[in-house]
Amino acid sequence: MNGETHNFSQLNEQAKQVAVKNFTTFYVHLYRTKNLEIISDKVDNAILWDIDRRLYRDKFELTDEIIADSYKYSYKEYEKVLVSLGQKYFSNGNPEINWDEWYNKQYNAVGAGL
Repeated sequence: MNGETHNFSQLNEQAKQVAVKNFTTFYVHLYRTKNLEIISDKVDNAILWDIDRRLYRDKFELTDEIIADSYKYSYKEYEKVLVSLGQKYFSNGNPEINWDEWYNKQYNAVGAGL
């Protein structure tokens, strides 16, 4: 893998699937810990509501099942989220920086509260 990175929309279909799968796992964990403020500040909330509605319906399933269902049924919404977040990806679909690190950078960039 070379060091060249791409926007989500520049990835081929297989790489997009990898990117969406990785992000779905990250997003479901954020959802389950009620920690979506950073994401919701950067993405149209109507898109997130569509994803979250399905996650809420599946809330009593095992985490792996929720991730698989969310990936399957909310794929198009996740694509929109990834375009909005502006993360860079390698040609295989892996993010330039892992999602936890990305989140921490975004969190640390928020100014101090009142």
